[in-house]
Amino acid sequence: MKRARKKGKRIPSLSLSWIASPVTGAALLGTILIVSLAVYSARAYREVSESPEFTVSRIEVDLVEGSGALREPMRQDLHGLLQAVRGESLFDPILITRVGRRLSSLPWVEAVVEVRRSYPDRIRAQLCVRRPVVALERSNGAPLLLDAEGRSLPRAYFTDSEVPRVRGPAGGRHSRREVEEVILVVAELEAAGVFDLCDLEAVDLSNLWGDRRPGESEIVLSLPNGAEIEWGRPEARALDEPTPEMKMDGLKEALRWYPGLSGVRRVRLQYREQTVEPIRVARGDGTADGPSR
Repeated sequence: MKRARKKGKRIPSLSLSWIASPVTGAALLGTILIVSLAVYSARAYREVSESPEFTVSRIEVDLVEGSGALREPMRQDLHGLLQAVRGESLFDPILITRVGRRLSSLPWVEAVVEVRRSYPDRIRAQLCVRRPVVALERSNGAPLLLDAEGRSLPRAYFTDSEVPRVRGPAGGRHSRREVEEVILVVAELEAAGVFDLCDLEAVDLSNLWGDRRPGESEIVLSLPNGAEIEWGRPEARALDEPTPEMKMDGLKEALRWYPGLSGVRRVRLQYREQTVEPIRVARGDGTADGPSR
């Protein structure tokens, strides 16, 4: 007689066959390896990023070719920036952004081209420094230093000894139109090579647009010896005048005959043929030296 089976719940057996599978076992081993490497990498990164060897100790600046020079007050600003970030980890994710913003806020910086880490302990930056192109005289106070965009530059960082000194239209405050015209005139003279050819004391634009002395030269270049060069009108309005190149040829011719324009009162370049007016020295017999050419 067959024995009756006991009734009850069936207990499932635990199968480890999936571990024994070659594919699944390799995947598990790879996962363990990846996790281990991640943990090790995180620990290594933490140790390196917290190491004193990789903290900021210097900021090095390169200037874009053609930009202004780096002066002592600017170096002091950079030193102050270095003090603000000295000792911070070079691995700080927002360090470069912070330094870039700080550089952009400096009044002498035209543009921040690049800021990057230079391991183990430096930050390198490439900057374009603002450059004055004219010192515009005012009726009250020191001349106004302007860059090529007509923006005023702080005198704490720049000097007017290396840029043309301009006597602008009358009045202590210059309109935007006047400033823009002054910048254009100085750019025209610089492109023509006037500043390389002559040691000028000032560029007189007080008759700009001919408002004060109609019919006379709007641009007058003054030399330290008192000689004056009448350039005429700006090229854009000088339709009946020689080109800047022709005016330069006339000026070179005058300098060939009168080196440094010594003994010359005035050179007029606004006509098809330049004229030179020498300084007339009175003689005892009532005559004067120096006929005009």
